Amino acid sequence: MTSPKTDRSRPPGDSAASENRYREMFEHSVAGMYRSSAEGRLLDANQALADILGYHSVDELYELDLGRDVYADPEERDRLLARVERDDVVSEIEIELKRRDGSTLTALGSMRGIRDTDGRLSVMEGTLIDISERRRATRSLLASEQRYRRLVENLTDGVFETTPDGRMLRANQALVEMLGYDSEEELLSVPVSEQYVAPGRRDRLVEKTLASGGIRNEELALRRKDGSVVYCLQNSSVIYDHDGEPVRFEGTLTDLSDLRRRETERRELEARRERQNRALLELTRAARPDSTEESHRLVTRVAARTLEVANVGVWLFDGESRLRCACLWDSAEESYSTGAEIDTTDFPVHFRAVQEQRFLAVDDALADPLTAELREGYLEPRGIASMLDVPIRSGGRLIGILCHEHVGIPRRWSEDEIDFAASMASWLSQETERHERRQAQEELRTSEEKYRDLFESTVSGFFRTDPEGRFLAANPAFLEMLGYDSEEDLRSVNLAEDIYVDRGRRDALTKAIAREPLLRNVEAELRRRDGSIVRVFGNIRRVVDAEGKTIHYEGSFVDVTERAELELQLRQSQKMEALGKLAGGVAHDFNNLITVMLGYIDLATGKVEPGSSLKDDLEQIRDAADRAASMTRHLLAYTRQQVLHPRVVDLNDVVEDVSQLLDRLIGEDIDLELDLADDLYPVRVDPGQLQQVLINLAVNARDAMRRGGRLTIGTRTERLDRPRRMPDFVIESGRYAVITVSDEGEGMDDETRS
Repeated sequence: MTSPKTDRSRPPGDSAASENRYREMFEHSVAGMYRSSAEGRLLDANQALADILGYHSVDELYELDLGRDVYADPEERDRLLARVERDDVVSEIEIELKRRDGSTLTALGSMRGIRDTDGRLSVMEGTLIDISERRRATRSLLASEQRYRRLVENLTDGVFETTPDGRMLRANQALVEMLGYDSEEELLSVPVSEQYVAPGRRDRLVEKTLASGGIRNEELALRRKDGSVVYCLQNSSVIYDHDGEPVRFEGTLTDLSDLRRRETERRELEARRERQNRALLELTRAARPDSTEESHRLVTRVAARTLEVANVGVWLFDGESRLRCACLWDSAEESYSTGAEIDTTDFPVHFRAVQEQRFLAVDDALADPLTAELREGYLEPRGIASMLDVPIRSGGRLIGILCHEHVGIPRRWSEDEIDFAASMASWLSQETERHERRQAQEELRTSEEKYRDLFESTVSGFFRTDPEGRFLAANPAFLEMLGYDSEEDLRSVNLAEDIYVDRGRRDALTKAIAREPLLRNVEAELRRRDGSIVRVFGNIRRVVDAEGKTIHYEGSFVDVTERAELELQLRQSQKMEALGKLAGGVAHDFNNLITVMLGYIDLATGKVEPGSSLKDDLEQIRDAADRAASMTRHLLAYTRQQVLHPRVVDLNDVVEDVSQLLDRLIGEDIDLELDLADDLYPVRVDPGQLQQVLINLAVNARDAMRRGGRLTIGTRTERLDRPRRMPDFVIESGRYAVITVSDEGEGMDDETRS
């Protein structure tokens, strides 16, 4: 055979008919047919091959190099030539080829080699069938089967295939694990009938399946490898052959153990939540406890009953590191206890976790690292296996722990139990804050009452004004001090403009208090409502806001008007005392001089002849000296430097004698009147001391009559028929001479008199 462009060798001796038949078969074959040289050049090819490789005509193929242009991997042709060289024939192998457009295809090829007379391989003949679509379909089928297998293997339900006579053909991993076997092979070796717990159960299921074509949601009990029972829900169908005979059963088994367990857990959860809701409702409906102790008792008892634990305790921090048991409920003893203490520094890991976490749920307290510190000293002696600790907070600060202790074997704390314990701690926190607020309110009320009592009853005058001087508040003492009836009356006046006598004094105090918020020992003169002046002494404070701006002024004043007058009188008395001492000294010296003068007058009088005019002059000098001596005695009596010399005297003479001195003492604004009786009894007294008494009374009367008046000194005789009791002594019955001193002064009030 020759190609259209070259001579093609033809087998010798073939007849024309045979040639035609071969050519017709060659050209119309659906398989690609070809002849090529050993070097890879096509010698002959049919249209089917051109179609497979994507060429329009056979002629285009003759230009190709098979190894380079047709084989996807040129080395693949070399490997095939080697096989043909060895075996002469290669049948039905898959070959990756290239199309004209560069895409690849998979072909199923067969080829044989033709040797020349020397035995060398010279020509290759072969056929190619495009199996790309079939291969893709096969791959898709394999992929689908793999997906199905993965789906089956990954199902949580058991998947099975069995024969009508009871042999297990297939089982997925879920079914293997469900029945407790180690592998699918081990499970397949066990007859299906032995896996049913109830005798004859499988036969009845087969009959039902054959009768209806399948079963749905059929509950049954199967025996596991270890002999235990697993409850399942079966869904299955029957598979028939072409003759309508049942060949196998396919189906799934759903493990109802988890479902039943979940159902049991659901019922248990509902029961727990029912108890918890009843407990919370009990707390809500219960009367509000009157104290934190009652709150602790209520919470510990209710929590222990609801969570079914042995002990529930409220532990409160006493300082930074000590925990004190405020209340512990013992369910077994049904009793409360208090007083136990724990030093948290001995268990740093546990209490650090309590402080940092919302709760601390420890299922196995003896093994958990968070509670390992408590094992020897606390857990083991009390038999505690599990703990649930919830922090108690008040105002954002940790004040204690609500501790739930389970005795016996370890238990697992469920989320609803943890939430319930947190609710108990939250309720306890709210109650603690409520009690603290109530206590604070009570303390505030008590403090306000004490302050109000002090404010209302103190003798000091308290007041408050705004920065402009308007009164905001004042206590009764301040109102009385200024002569106002009520705070409303006082609010109608201004401290700066109406109360301060000296407006400049108020301005000076305002400037001073701007530099120093508290002024102490302030003195000022205030104007009373009636216009009179009151002198005050006290403290003033400036109250400011967060920005330092003045909000108001507060102050307390004491009325020191009377004290100021007393101080003035004291200074006057001290002045008079000093003057008296001076006068006494002068009187002593003057009395000595008068004594000398009287002595010389007596000597001179003895030397003068009777009837001499000089003697009359000497008598006048003596009279003057006697009067000077009398005045000296008065001064000495006033200064209390005269020695007592009691004698019988006439009171009228003593009064008249001292009246001359009194006229000078009391001043011109006061009139001195003498009201002396004629029938006085003589008395024995020191005239100087009596005159001193009269002088003191006159001075007091003068001080009481600042605007002038009348001072009256009188004498009279009085007879007492019975003793008269005085505050400090008793006057016996008898006849007495009485001196009275009266004035028109203001007099003494009860307080001064007392």
